[in-house]
Amino acid sequence: MVEESKKDTAEKGTAEGKKGFGEGIEVVKETPPEEKDIEINFNLGKIFSFFKKKEKSGASEPAAQKTEHHHLHHATQDARKADAEGEDISLDIKSITNFLSKRGATILLILGILVAVWMTANVRLQPAQLHFAEEWAKNSVYNTIQNDIQNAISEQYPNLPDARKSQILADEISKAMKSKAYVFKTGQYTGQQIDIKSQIKGTADFIKDFYRDENGRPYSPDIDPYYWNRYAKNIIEKGHVGDEARNGVQWDTYQVAPLGRKISSYDFFFPYFLAYLYKATRLFNPSITLWSVQTTVYPVLITGLTVLLIFLLLRKVAGNIGGFFGALMAGLHAAYVNRTIHGDNDTIVVLFAILTLYFFVQAIYERKTIRQLAFAALAGLSVALYSIAWGGWWFVFVFVLAAAAAAIGAAITVKLLKTRPFGSIGSIAKAVKEELKGTAGKRFVIPTAAFLAATAAFVSAFSGFGKLLELPSLLFGVTTLKTPVLTALWPNVLTTVAELNEGNFDQVVSSITPSIFWISAASAAILALAAVMNFGFVKRLKGIEAREEKALYSVFFAMLVLVWFVGTIYASTKGIRFVLLLAPMAGIGFGITLGLAFRAAMWLNENFLRVNKLAAAATVFLILATAAYSTDMTKKAESIAKNDVPIINDAWYNSLTAIRDDSDNATKSAIITSWWDFGHHFKSIADRRVTFDGTTQQYPPAHWAGRFFMTKNETEAIGILRMLDCGSNSAFDELYNITNDFVGSIKILHELIATPSVEEAKSILTRKHNLTGEQAEKVLRYTHCQPPEGYVIASEDMIGKSGVWGHFGSWDFERGAIWQTLKGKNQKEAVAAMKETYNYSEEKARSIYGEIQSIRNDRDANNWIAPWPSFSGDTSGCQVLVRADNTTEGEEKIARCGNGLVVNLSTHDAYFPAEEGKILHPISFVYLTNETGTEELIEKTYESDTIPQRFSIILVPTGDWQGNSYSGYYAAVASPEQAAGMFTRMFLMEGRGLKHFKPLTHQRGMTGTNVYVYKADWESIRQQ
Repeated sequence: MVEESKKDTAEKGTAEGKKGFGEGIEVVKETPPEEKDIEINFNLGKIFSFFKKKEKSGASEPAAQKTEHHHLHHATQDARKADAEGEDISLDIKSITNFLSKRGATILLILGILVAVWMTANVRLQPAQLHFAEEWAKNSVYNTIQNDIQNAISEQYPNLPDARKSQILADEISKAMKSKAYVFKTGQYTGQQIDIKSQIKGTADFIKDFYRDENGRPYSPDIDPYYWNRYAKNIIEKGHVGDEARNGVQWDTYQVAPLGRKISSYDFFFPYFLAYLYKATRLFNPSITLWSVQTTVYPVLITGLTVLLIFLLLRKVAGNIGGFFGALMAGLHAAYVNRTIHGDNDTIVVLFAILTLYFFVQAIYERKTIRQLAFAALAGLSVALYSIAWGGWWFVFVFVLAAAAAAIGAAITVKLLKTRPFGSIGSIAKAVKEELKGTAGKRFVIPTAAFLAATAAFVSAFSGFGKLLELPSLLFGVTTLKTPVLTALWPNVLTTVAELNEGNFDQVVSSITPSIFWISAASAAILALAAVMNFGFVKRLKGIEAREEKALYSVFFAMLVLVWFVGTIYASTKGIRFVLLLAPMAGIGFGITLGLAFRAAMWLNENFLRVNKLAAAATVFLILATAAYSTDMTKKAESIAKNDVPIINDAWYNSLTAIRDDSDNATKSAIITSWWDFGHHFKSIADRRVTFDGTTQQYPPAHWAGRFFMTKNETEAIGILRMLDCGSNSAFDELYNITNDFVGSIKILHELIATPSVEEAKSILTRKHNLTGEQAEKVLRYTHCQPPEGYVIASEDMIGKSGVWGHFGSWDFERGAIWQTLKGKNQKEAVAAMKETYNYSEEKARSIYGEIQSIRNDRDANNWIAPWPSFSGDTSGCQVLVRADNTTEGEEKIARCGNGLVVNLSTHDAYFPAEEGKILHPISFVYLTNETGTEELIEKTYESDTIPQRFSIILVPTGDWQGNSYSGYYAAVASPEQAAGMFTRMFLMEGRGLKHFKPLTHQRGMTGTNVYVYKADWESIRQQ
């Protein structure tokens, strides 16, 4: 009986001492959760106590310690005598063992944090090294060697079969690549030897220099960093974010030129953060530049802090193992790396989301009410700071509240299910009240209430109470991103912004990586299961004790993962850029899944397998590490960082500095017009104003700039530019105020801008459109003023974007108005409105009504309102031949192009040979001629026998005029609406034949990118 009693006692003690599933691994001995959280203690003294110096005479120590040291002294006396330094140090193996036993987990914890933060930081340091240049250089040198070998083989063995030539080529290339040097066999470098390694390095250095400014700093691979940098520079140099203050309002005088723009409240926080970070960094490195702080220090510091917070947050629910894997995954996730390796505000946007979540989680885990309130207040403060830094601040606030509400709701539901107080409403209310006073109240109700109150107070203090009232509309604002027509009938440019392209579920999963996505999503199900077990709905398992508190935490995190995933996935279907917000939660979910898997494995081992704990832990960790590594997270992160090519290069830099040097530096009033993408670069590098940019692309100039590059009439083009440079869209605003007719005002402006003479323009307004003289003067001061210096940029990137600016340039405002105002009307009302407003016939009105009723979504509406005319981007070289002319018994020149086009350069007839001797013409043929001594662009149209694909051919000269043609040509393809437009004339034709625009500079990029800059000749339009 005694033995049985002892056995029972031993088993009971063992059971009580075991940690169950979800309990985690002890780092240090902890008090029960009710008293305090796990704390990590660092005692450096214990580390140094491994090595103990012999005490000098006179030092006192306990007798037992003296005895121990005495024996150790004799055991190591000979070794000490042999020591060259005479150090009297002994190695206490037992102390090391004891220390590792007690503090090994802490050491591993610290190492885990350091590894995660270091790997995150290291990736952010890669872009500045321009590693892509090394790969480019290697490919360039190897391709040159390969081409040389191939030419040598063709010369030496011209009659060998191609298969044999390929074999010899492969063998020779293999030999060359293994050698340190190579001797050229053909061409102008025949006999010359190069050191392959040195050649690659020299080529890489040359490429890197092309992507660095004169100070050796890499240009940015992104657009927005230049926007923030200019504001931060203003703060440092002027003490405020704007270029100037107007009636106490910060004003950006470089945007929407010449008007300028009030700086959005959301655009203050980040520049001030950069400016003060720069000032703080200079305390340690006085020579550091603002650009270096923004592009290197800032992303490394903020992503490192974000990863650290994720680690500490995940320890609460998934232990140190989960924290390590979650932090590593979040920090190295491709979607996160791609948006946080530059000096953009996305990095700090994610930090605020994680900071808010971290403080709230700290609040619900705290035991003392005062500490709960403090952390909840900090969470509210984080939301408030978020609200002044980014327009999407509300999402984390809503997600956290939803998760907390789920935990409270789960507690009440379980209480009701277990006590079943359904006899009366009073008994139900009593049960609910008891629960709210119990665990749910202590852990969630108090922190949530404090979080709500703190958020309301801080947001109101920082941004005004109105910000909170906007919350309902902000929740649904993402659904309107792709609306084709804005309220004021201007086109919605956001429909074509790449990062706001609509995605679908498969694209979102692909962006996250399927394996990572599903492992992360599984965390919600695992946590839900843990909640069920801890609520006591599953029969008690060995070593597992049901605890309501743990169940509520599980519900909270499960719901947090669920709503965060669902919310950001939905947002990503409206704009793929919102995948950025999903990436950190994917890392958190990933860490939860792996952390709980580790705990489950340890529980199985402790209760059933009973393998050595250290061996089991190491084995499970290696399995999980292999699973994490198999997602290729490190490989993808490094690939993104090392292959990030600056969007600006010397070609762009030289183009923009040419504008800066050519224009008046005293007033800096010159205005640059191009498509909006590179507007931030223009302002920063050229230090001049822009028509629109990446912050103002929604403004009306999008239509006018698109129309400028599309129009075939150079007089209209210079008129559009003059109107923009005189007052942006002010001319329309004045007309609309007078006529109250949106579409009518647009039509009047089309007349005015094509009329160079101010007197004639005034006559059009007063006589044709019945404006008074005073009203006409108000309009004309914005269409026919004396404008400041104007520059236009036509660059290679605009070919790929031609469908976009062509779409907005050809925007049909009449159709836009019909879609917006009549799509919901019945046929009778809509037809009557079209007949009255637009003077449509009954038949046309009915036809249009039928068309709009067939439109099913915003994309279809966009396509119906305006086409997407564009350039194909493909070109074909042409060979000029001379043949006999049977009609005149003379000679005629023929150009035969690689795409099959044949052009008779004498008659300017263009066609494609077809079957059975037939020919097919393009819709139109655009060419340049100098037959009169003045170069002129001609468009020849064909009415019959045209190709079914409906495109135009542009014959572009590549040489000088010789006789009756140019010495060389290539052929380009474009939509008929674009083929003879201003972009063709400025880019493809290099400005030949233009009367109102003078070439300033032409720069060529390393990869063939061309940038053409023109200056408007305002004097020429006055003389016309």
